[in-house]
Amino acid sequence: MPEVRAESVFREGVRAFSNGDHARAAGLFREALRIERQRHGRLRQMRYLSWLGLATSAAWGVTPLAIRACEAAAARDIMSVEMQINLGRIYLLAGRRGDAIDAFDRGLRLAPRHPALKAARAAAERRAPPAIPLLRRGHPLNRMIGRIRSRLGGSGRAPAL
Repeated sequence: MPEVRAESVFREGVRAFSNGDHARAAGLFREALRIERQRHGRLRQMRYLSWLGLATSAAWGVTPLAIRACEAAAARDIMSVEMQINLGRIYLLAGRRGDAIDAFDRGLRLAPRHPALKAARAAAERRAPPAIPLLRRGHPLNRMIGRIRSRLGGSGRAPAL
């Protein structure tokens, strides 16, 4: 019966994460992982580990350990779209947009029509136009203005209708 309890705790963690309660979700994922380890279940451990890395990063900030947890889970279960989404999300939290896009692309090769993956990929790809269009994107002036604009919360994009 521990497998049923671990999965139940895990699902509660996913609900907490979806509701924005990342700290609670991290605790629940940690508990599900503990229960599953006692049972010696390997594949579910990777799923729980991936979510634990993502939730702890969302709650308290990205750490190398959390990134490694998501990377290990994705490497261990390479056919899991869920692992690729979580890996992409943690890369985005870490500011590694290129790595995030790569993870989302790997997931899309597995499930080309997956709506959450398609949305995450599209959101990761969006960039604001350069602050000074006459200069290239990488020009120091555009970069400086872009950082300031980002800190102030402006995207530089026209509002969606």
